[in-house]
Amino acid sequence: MEKEELLATVTEIKKPIQVLSEIRREYRQYHTPYFNVAKLPTVIKAILGLLLFGVISRVVPLISFGNGILLTILGLASIIFTFFVYWYIEEKINLIQIKRKTTANASRIKGIIDEEKNIMNFVEEKGFPSDYAYPSAVDSFEGYLKNYRADSLKECINLYEQEMQHRERLNELRSLQQIQEMTLNEARSAKNLAFMGLFVRR
Repeated sequence: MEKEELLATVTEIKKPIQVLSEIRREYRQYHTPYFNVAKLPTVIKAILGLLLFGVISRVVPLISFGNGILLTILGLASIIFTFFVYWYIEEKINLIQIKRKTTANASRIKGIIDEEKNIMNFVEEKGFPSDYAYPSAVDSFEGYLKNYRADSLKECINLYEQEMQHRERLNELRSLQQIQEMTLNEARSAKNLAFMGLFVRR
């Protein structure tokens, strides 16, 4: 595929690729719960967990089994069982919400699947690789071609992959820098506290 033809193809598929991204986002929304119970604040989770543990510990009369090691084992078993039950209830509530959501929007979901299939067929017919059928890649390819950084699809792909790897390395370095800064701040805080402790003793 010549450069001019490739640029024309990229320009032509930009709008369908944008639509594809939007309907995929919509599809994901239909498969997420109305309210994700797993994202409840930690304090509320702790309160609910304690209430659940209270119920479970009443169902399992620990004291009647004796004391000592057996009591400790049963106590730990109750705690583990509480975590398991809480996780199960949490997942069950989210699944029920998703099922209701997908059932209520079944026709639209089917329409999205059909629309996605049509767009992907169109993109593949144009000779564009499906692995790069998303807006950021298409926009980057268009920029490479317009700015004379690439003359072929292969060069566009190689440039894009290099830039993605570079961004990943930068993100890793930023994360490492943040961890180092947090560690340094914690060390400074500990040093200040130790100094204040010595001052108070005097």
